[in-house]
Amino acid sequence: MIGRTMNRRLGKIYGGLINNASPTFDTTTLSASTPAKMVRTTVAGITSGVTASTDGKLTVPASGDYLLTGTAQASSANSSNNVYEFAARVNDLNPVVVGRINNNNVAKSVSLSGYLTLSASDVVDIWVENQTDADNLIIAQYNLQLTKVS
Repeated sequence: MIGRTMNRRLGKIYGGLINNASPTFDTTTLSASTPAKMVRTTVAGITSGVTASTDGKLTVPASGDYLLTGTAQASSANSSNNVYEFAARVNDLNPVVVGRINNNNVAKSVSLSGYLTLSASDVVDIWVENQTDADNLIIAQYNLQLTKVS
């Protein structure tokens, strides 16, 4: 009952992707202060009405307003102290939702959430940037979901 009530209030869940962290983790190769698409291998979660690719992108089927929620658990490939910025981008353009973690080779969690106005066939993807140096990023867990709200 609660799930049905939430679904009616928020709208149809159009897609979700969950990182397949077993048996290996995914590493994103980075250059200092240069955004790069976050590397991850995904398995589809809820994919009703959305095209979900195995490299973590969601393509929306209809124009409208969407709630984006995403989480990641990540760590630096080296032991130095780094600041990583995670950003949702639409069609690989400027960041629209941003989250940051300060990491010293210990797995940290980051979450993103925000409202996006999207057009049919828009592609939502997550990019990451090391704002400290060129240490790579290791993704242990990943989730991205879009919910159409209007």
